[in-house]
Amino acid sequence: IQSDVIVYLVDGKHGVNSIDLDFSQWLRKTLGIVEKFYPKSHSLKREVILVANKTEGAHLSDRVLDTVAESTRLGYGEPLLISAAHGDGISDLAQELIRCAQNRGLDTFLETEEETEARITIEQKAIQMVFMGRPNVGKSSLLNAILKDERVITGPTPGLTRDSIFVEWITHNRLFRLVDTAGITHLKPNKTLLKYGDGKKVLTAREKIGIEKIKLPGIKNLDPEEDPSQFSKNLVEQSLESALNALRFAHVVVLVVEGDQNHFTATDLKIARKCYEEGRALVICANKRDIMAQRGLSARQYEKGVRNHTDQFLREFGEIEIISTAAINASSSMSPPKPRNPLDLKNNPLSLNTPEAFLAKYSPEGVDRLLRAVIRTHDCWSSRINTW
Repeated sequence: IQSDVIVYLVDGKHGVNSIDLDFSQWLRKTLGIVEKFYPKSHSLKREVILVANKTEGAHLSDRVLDTVAESTRLGYGEPLLISAAHGDGISDLAQELIRCAQNRGLDTFLETEEETEARITIEQKAIQMVFMGRPNVGKSSLLNAILKDERVITGPTPGLTRDSIFVEWITHNRLFRLVDTAGITHLKPNKTLLKYGDGKKVLTAREKIGIEKIKLPGIKNLDPEEDPSQFSKNLVEQSLESALNALRFAHVVVLVVEGDQNHFTATDLKIARKCYEEGRALVICANKRDIMAQRGLSARQYEKGVRNHTDQFLREFGEIEIISTAAINASSSMSPPKPRNPLDLKNNPLSLNTPEAFLAKYSPEGVDRLLRAVIRTHDCWSSRINTW
């Protein structure tokens, strides 16, 4: 609904499959419903650019040419041939996007050199705020609560966030660059797994994982050869590497903990000490205070208990800001968030994720206090001491 252009990506090596056809049908139906209920949201209809990726050496490959012929079945014309890994065709895609912008009158927003310098100056003053913590402590839910929108996927299943997600946000007259990271279970990446796929040795999924059978909640004897992305150790190591890179470029790290753990885990302490080693400011967010309130513990008592553990285990940081939050208030929503489905507009055109709808559904608490604590911590961390 918020988009002007949709880039529809297909695999140029494997061609168009049944999933592409189903998604194409879903996309046309969804765009028709959106235009029906929100005709004034855009003066022109949204354009769909069909792109076939992995088409390096397209002029020599009959398979890629077959993909071009098959793509016409999707109903969006012939695809642009690109190779993201090699940079082929990216300029053609950029020209197509510029054409779409000009058709919508958006070319006036192209920056001049002075505007670019001014934007870079503002971005350099942005507060790099990174959420870190163990899996399923509410990092993604906190990001959604700040944005007042279901920007990232959340749910009771640990490990939904794989890669670091960057979002820029302006509040309290300050520019924030919010970063949501994957849950951390250890802090020492396995370099041998990170080198997997470099062409030196091709491992099977079972060899890469190192076990014969994998048991997940609700899934019995899942075959790693069919879908290794669900439990690949290589993917876990890449998520860890992405989270550590986000920490290295952070200004303020928000360590998210929850009351159910009753104390700092070894992983929490390692994350805090990693911040200390990298010279990053630290704010502790005691999340899920709504659950603690149901057990008869007030927000102040919850924060006091976390502070006692902080004074015991993290003395080297001195005074640390500790804020209790409830990213998703259990009193207002006992069910986990459901994925957004634009097709619901057909039955309920007001079911969009507006900020008002988000607040009414989840009623987050303590988020504004957290942002103010981050601003105070950042200003103190970035201040310079006059030595003259």
